[in-house]
Amino acid sequence: MNKSMKVIALALATIGLSISTSSFAVDYAKAEKQLKAVKYTETLEVGMNVSDKIQGTLTQQIQKIIPVSNLLSQKSGMNIVIVPERTPATFKNQIRSLKYPVLYVNPELASVAVEMGYKPLYKTSKTIDSVLLARSDAQINNWLDLYGMKVSVVPDTLIKTIADAALYKTGTIGLVDYTERKVKSQSELLSLFEKGVDDVVVVRGSVAKSFVDKNPGKYKVVLRAGQVPSFILLAHPDLSDSQKDKLVSAFLETNKPENQVIAETIENDGEQGLVKTTDADFVAIKEVMKIVEPDYSLTKAPAAPAAPVQAQDKK
Repeated sequence: MNKSMKVIALALATIGLSISTSSFAVDYAKAEKQLKAVKYTETLEVGMNVSDKIQGTLTQQIQKIIPVSNLLSQKSGMNIVIVPERTPATFKNQIRSLKYPVLYVNPELASVAVEMGYKPLYKTSKTIDSVLLARSDAQINNWLDLYGMKVSVVPDTLIKTIADAALYKTGTIGLVDYTERKVKSQSELLSLFEKGVDDVVVVRGSVAKSFVDKNPGKYKVVLRAGQVPSFILLAHPDLSDSQKDKLVSAFLETNKPENQVIAETIENDGEQGLVKTTDADFVAIKEVMKIVEPDYSLTKAPAAPAAPVQAQDKK
């Protein structure tokens, strides 16, 4: 995150800015009153990767994250500042340097954090599932049926990482025309798919369901690559037990129905809200990361199995 954005986020979070959904609506008298009334003795920055819910311009991102910071601050008694990180590679380096006292990140980044000593605390019950979507007449019953097909995905996403792992694990990575389309969203990818550019696209399960429902009889989910929690809350190894307790208590406030809008902003809109993590949660994640290295190249992919032998007509 650039310095100017961070300064703005810190300042606005501290004064308890009131925000409308379309533009800033600042009640300066109220803000000044809140600033005098609330004297936070400590500030915790929470590094968060930019999810689909907080995409947009600088102003739009601030509009979405300030209410979250305000709620967490009020409930914890600490000045909690959500810092949205926009560049995965940069964020990974910041995690490795233990920059943030708290992280709220997707499982791919969480796996990096755990290696550096961060302690997983809670996870969202909402999951990210990666599925393969094709036209309804496609004859795809297993991974080898993808042989020779054009399979596309949005680059630099956890959806892609999960699919990468499945393609590697099933030995089909070298059998398909696997392409990272130059698009920024799954909706853009689906738009190209509708135009017949690809045979199969990789998208989130909920996105696939919505797309299939809107186009009855035209498309279907053919394969499921896997699923992981949407987000995981982790604490720096030096964070005190007292701070962790207050932090967790504040985050659990987003499980309450009255805080549904804020919960949705941080992808915590699963049936059970935030739940405790277990060691087992990272087994699937580690399996994915073992197969797919962060900077792997398809040119370095393991040798693919021989192409399926076509049956010969008997004469």
